[in-house]
Formats: sequence, structure tokens, C-alpha cells
Amino acid sequence: MEYQGWTNYETWLIANWLQNDEGLYNAIKDAIDENEDDESFSLGAFIRDYVEEITTDDNPLKSDIISGFLSSVDYDEIAESFKEDLKWPDYGFQTKSIKKRKINK
Repeated sequence: MEYQGWTNYETWLIANWLQNDEGLYNAIKDAIDENEDDESFSLGAFIRDYVEEITTDDNPLKSDIISGFLSSVDYDEIAESFKEDLKWPDYGFQTKSIKKRKINK
């Protein structure tokens, strides 16, 4: 179900955090800068992996809840938003369709 112009609430919430927290925003921006010449670089996949890394929890219940929430996020949509907002030229980044996967930890 669409939320605030995004695919869903989960996508909106993650995008909101990434775009409004200076440290998170700069990490995405730095990844773009560092990979501008790498045609195989997928910004959506990078964002997915980064978000999963920073939200990892040792508590199994929390981990399952977080994993369930994150499986609904459209990372390609967030990647496109970053590229538009930063007004970066097209470096040939691949916003490949990211296969949603369950994280077992």
C-alpha cells in the first residue's frame, strides 16, 4: 500500500532515516562517490546491505521483526531517490531488481 508517495510505509521510513540523518546520508553519498566508475555497482543492493548491517541485533525476536520489516523495503526506489536528490549524472549504476530475501540469524 502506497505511503507518502513511496511504495509502502517501510520504504518511506528507511528512506526518511537515510535522507535525514547526516551520518547515514553521507555513507550513501560516499558509496556513490567511491563507485562512480564501477558499472557493476548497484546502489540499491548497497543500501540494502548497509541497512541490514546497521540494524543487526543479537536478540532473535528483534532480529526476526527487523528482518520482516526490511523485507518489504523497495531499495531500488530509495536508490533512485538518492540519485535524483543528489543530482548525480548517470554513472552507469545498476539499480537491479533486488530479490527480497529472509535473513536468518
